Amino acid sequence: MSSRVAIVTGSASGIGKAVALQLSGDGFDVVLNDLSTSQTALDAVLREITDAGRKAIMVTGDVSVEGDVSNLVNSAVDHFGGLDVMVANAGVELPKLLEDRACSTAGKKNAPRMGAYGSTKFAIRGLTQAAAQEYGEHGLIVNAYAPGPTITPLLNRVADSVVEATGGEQRAWLDSLAPFSALRRNGTPEDIARFVSFLASEKARFITGQTITVDGGTFFD
Repeated sequence: MSSRVAIVTGSASGIGKAVALQLSGDGFDVVLNDLSTSQTALDAVLREITDAGRKAIMVTGDVSVEGDVSNLVNSAVDHFGGLDVMVANAGVELPKLLEDRACSTAGKKNAPRMGAYGSTKFAIRGLTQAAAQEYGEHGLIVNAYAPGPTITPLLNRVADSVVEATGGEQRAWLDSLAPFSALRRNGTPEDIARFVSFLASEKARFITGQTITVDGGTFFD
């Protein structure tokens, strides 16, 4: 039986890297994607997967450019013969003056000074619901995951921006997020990757149109 194929965008670091490694370990052939400026880091992820005896290719590109996305999908199909899972993980920087908690649960409860960012996350929820209904008749499943504070290079850069604007230290600001979680800790990329692994499995075949919070009990639906 041939392996299933997954594209993971934003896979040079953070959650995307963890998802790519997790899905590879699950038996997927993986198509890595990130900006060309992250090619060195992407190369390292590619080597980690292939050194473990699994298959992967790397396709750089900007997911905000339609032509780059088309090239990404076509490259996956041309190289591996199909596409089973698409993980649209690529993230964006938050506004420099952000002073409050920064996490994708903003798509379920927004916060001061996060109007634009939170609105894009609410839009993802709506798009997920619409796509699930449009493509369900073809057997396609569409879900979104909403991580809480997760220690990644992106969150570290957010912390740097916050402490630059408000004072303090990066570590202290990151630690201040943990008490909001029922588990009293911030997430790791691997925490999120394990959940994505479930969504990409046959065990999740009757779940669609959902935006599921993965935040250690910071936000409750």
